[in-house]
Formats: sequence, C-alpha cells, structure tokens
Amino acid sequence: MERIAEHLSFSVSYLRQAFREVTDMTVFRLEEKVVLVKKLLTSIDLTMAGIMDRSGFITKSYFFASFKKIMRLTPKQFRDSKMA
Repeated sequence: MERIAEHLSFSVSYLRQAFREVTDMTVFRLEEKVVLVKKLLTSIDLTMAGIMDRSGFITKSYFFASFKKIMRLTPKQFRDSKMA
C-alpha cells in the first residue's frame, strides 16, 4: 500500500479511504477474501462461480481482477499450480 501511495503521490490514509469508497471494503478485508479463495481453490472441488459466491465477491470481473492483483496469477493458474 505504501509503495502504491508513494507512486501516486498520495498519502497512505487517503489511498485507503479512496479504496474503501470505491470498493465498500477495507484493503485488509480484500486480503482476507483472497486468503479464503486460496483455501477454497486448493481444498474443495468447486467451480470458480462457487468459490466466488462463498468468498463474497459480487461480480466475476472484480473477483478475477482482485485475485490477480494480489496473487499475480489468475485463480485458475493458482489452482493449477497447487494441484500439479
């Protein structure tokens, strides 16, 4: 978060506030969701839609974009790497 704020010339507190206004959740909550998605991808045989529903993501595009932004892999790439 600090690196992103510095790159954008924003304060960290401003960036966190803006993130919350846009996504209606805190940065920490998003990270918690991604942790849950990682567990679901490796421990339960669910479809991506099922994982998205269980982890509380509203839209498919936000689910994939959020996961990829944090993990630098798509959910499928992550699952495939853990199941190989």
